[in-house]
Amino acid sequence: MYRQIALLLIGILIGSTFTMYFQGRDIESREPERVIRVGALRAIYHEIYLIKGLGLDEYVPAEVEVKIYPHGTAMMTAFQAGELDIMYVGTVPAMNAFSAGAKIKVIAGTNLGGTSLVVNKSSGIKRLKDIKGKKILVPGPHNFQDVVLRAIILPRANLTEEDIIIEYEGDKGMMIHRLVSGEADAAIVWEPHVTRMLFDENMNRRENIEVLVPWNEIISEDPSKGYRYSSSCLVVGEEFLRENEDLVRAWVLIHALAIEYWKRNPKKASEIISREMERIAQVSISPEMVEEAFKRVRLSLDPAIDSMKLFSEKSHELGFSKEKVDVEKLYYPEIQREV
Repeated sequence: MYRQIALLLIGILIGSTFTMYFQGRDIESREPERVIRVGALRAIYHEIYLIKGLGLDEYVPAEVEVKIYPHGTAMMTAFQAGELDIMYVGTVPAMNAFSAGAKIKVIAGTNLGGTSLVVNKSSGIKRLKDIKGKKILVPGPHNFQDVVLRAIILPRANLTEEDIIIEYEGDKGMMIHRLVSGEADAAIVWEPHVTRMLFDENMNRRENIEVLVPWNEIISEDPSKGYRYSSSCLVVGEEFLRENEDLVRAWVLIHALAIEYWKRNPKKASEIISREMERIAQVSISPEMVEEAFKRVRLSLDPAIDSMKLFSEKSHELGFSKEKVDVEKLYYPEIQREV
């Protein structure tokens, strides 16, 4: 099974057309008693949408069930309840859960960058210090964006949590509406929702919305360094890994193949992600908007371990995790190294 999927990957790496490697090859027989329950967010950089759209999951001998969550904290709660096996989840919720005793491993990265702080111009926010006293929307409690706002952006503005109003809004459609209408002053969120705030559904630029802290100035104000953070990662339950290492290895391979496909076919990949996000996650977003959103995020196998260590420290300082996570114990690089 691994060799068959590896051949697909090698085919792309040496420049052969993608479809050649599907023609004439037997898809592994599904084993109905084996199931992979995959969790994801409504994020363009969660490779599950490309995997499903390209049919790569058909090369894994198990039924694949996909479940969508509003934010990473909710997803990790579902994992703890025994509902998931593999997760495309925020690094901070994963580390917080690990700190609380969750038996998980990070097995690969998913993206670099992708988070921005967006403001409504009518709020009067022109500089970072102007967010004082303003209402800022965050996707969920104790997630990546929550930590970025509290532990990085506020100190950069010489402000504290008491200086702003934080409201959690898990419904991204409502978050966009509240920001655009002026009910909220700012929002910190991931792609493609940053782009959905900046443009209407016809790709007309909204004049009253702008980015205050861009995706590549999150962990550093130097754009050449500020994007090197992994806001989410590929996570597996330890028990599932132990009992189904063949499936996990196969999944990492098709995950890597999806990333390589995006690198070599960005326009087509955007079309596929657009279609699959609507089908799987009920998010209506045009291929043009997906393509625009990818200007602010990159798919990557790199889990950006240094950034994980940074956010582990920040999350612990905020009291979101019981202890500072030893990222080296959380990260299981063996399968990724094979890829």
